[in-house]
Amino acid sequence: MFATCTESSLATWSVPQCSFRIEYSPAVMDEIRLEVIAAFFSVPRGGLETGGLLLGNYEEQRVVITDYVPLECEHALGPSFTLSQNDEGRLRELLAAARANPAGRRPVGWYHSHTRSEIFLSAADQELHRHYFLEPWQVALVLRPHTILPTRAAFFFREADGSIHGAASYREMVLDPLSMSPSTPETAEPAPAPLKVVVTAPEPEPARAAEPEPAAASPAQPEQMSAGEARPEPVEAPAAASAVSEVLPEPELEPVVIDLPCPNFLDVPAARHPRRFRAAAGIAAVLAIAAAGLGTRQYWLPRLTAEVRPSPAAQQPVRPSLSAALPAKPEPAPEATPAAPPAEVLSAADYQARGRELLREQRFADAIEQLTQALKLDPTMAQAFNARGYAHLRLRHYSEATADCEQALRLKPSYPNAARNLEAARVHLAAAHLTGQ
Repeated sequence: MFATCTESSLATWSVPQCSFRIEYSPAVMDEIRLEVIAAFFSVPRGGLETGGLLLGNYEEQRVVITDYVPLECEHALGPSFTLSQNDEGRLRELLAAARANPAGRRPVGWYHSHTRSEIFLSAADQELHRHYFLEPWQVALVLRPHTILPTRAAFFFREADGSIHGAASYREMVLDPLSMSPSTPETAEPAPAPLKVVVTAPEPEPARAAEPEPAAASPAQPEQMSAGEARPEPVEAPAAASAVSEVLPEPELEPVVIDLPCPNFLDVPAARHPRRFRAAAGIAAVLAIAAAGLGTRQYWLPRLTAEVRPSPAAQQPVRPSLSAALPAKPEPAPEATPAAPPAEVLSAADYQARGRELLREQRFADAIEQLTQALKLDPTMAQAFNARGYAHLRLRHYSEATADCEQALRLKPSYPNAARNLEAARVHLAAAHLTGQ
């Protein structure tokens, strides 16, 4: 009952009511989700619905989905995924080309999105499934995108008796975006070691030895002394005067180590610019308001132009006429004016064509007027009732939309687009009654 991932990186979807299990590639499912979201945001107020083929294989009571092929829908019948004749021709070409694929990429079902309703398989969807997907194991996938919440999806299949439980799926699943595999972190470079500066004190100069002072010269002796005189003995110099003074030993100086932090020139704090940020935020707000006004100009621009632009009579200043002072001249006889050409007479088909063209331009109020003129001329046009019901649905006139779609189905019972619009109108009408709007 839960979506689990197998050893081959395939997720499994299964319920007790289904005789086989469905395995799909999460990468393929994520690509389909991105395609559905892109179409959802391509057009305002609901976007476009998209669809395509699911490719894979069926073996051993399991359907394996390994690829997909989108179907380019021209949306000739509105933003919903309702196939026109050209779309069905392209679908047949895709099926024929996919059946020629090698094993593992054969058609195993189809997918489409619901942008304005919940997940279910309508009568038109079931008719398309029975017509183009005949195998009992071929499935249908319905996706529901959202502006804020994650995209939801569910599978629909044929049960043992061949019926399809299309009102709601037995189990829905949430398609979260695939998580990116974390990249291998780069090996951080080791921080440089702090510089060490060795400071040593200057070496003191060695003490010089004290030079002995010269001894005082003895008085001059006569070269010859008289006989009988005793020669004086020499006087010895003191030992302190002759000996060299001792040198003191130099003290040993220990080196002083100072740890200095390594300068980091790249670690610069980011400068903050509050004024620039406020200016950028203001410009972004102005651009957003301008874009919103440009997108809704078809509603407010005609009214503003009619109120601001003065009438031609008011623009011309009133000048005094000189003819009042002059005598009146006889007026010439009025000439016979040629008869105006007869007005163009439009048929019901012409009004219907105008209405459909206005629907493509999203001018729903004008489209309702043209389609009403067509129905006055020919009240049996089922397509005109369906188109007017779709215009009421886009303008949130759910009661009028319900009445027009019901009348279209009375005139043409096998009308898938009218049935789809009728279901959407009834859902919105019920929601409006519940909320009291």
